[in-house]
Amino acid sequence: MTIRAILFDLDGTLIDQFQPIYKSFSQVISQMGFPVPSFDTVKKSVGGASEKTMSKLIGEEHAKEAVQLLRPIFEKEMGFSNYLVPVNYCHSVSKRKLKPQYSPTSMDLTQEQSANI
Repeated sequence: MTIRAILFDLDGTLIDQFQPIYKSFSQVISQMGFPVPSFDTVKKSVGGASEKTMSKLIGEEHAKEAVQLLRPIFEKEMGFSNYLVPVNYCHSVSKRKLKPQYSPTSMDLTQEQSANI
């Protein structure tokens, strides 16, 4: 049997991306005048849409505004490859010159990140 494709779940499986998530949420929360939550508090709150997470952290009435501020900050933070830590077998796959496939969300950012693997 010939293998035609290999799928990877990067989000928390092959890369550890929580540091830029925490930094992004913290920056927005601070910018809005709220006390910055701890790393553990944000980690426990993340799950589902960003608006749901912000609701848990600063209240439902401020969540939509926070998410508007969050997106550009988050995309910038996720672009810094030093936060993204690939596991060793990502390197062996990339040495075989397999062409990565991308999801339609944040495609440019995903391509930029995978170029560093």
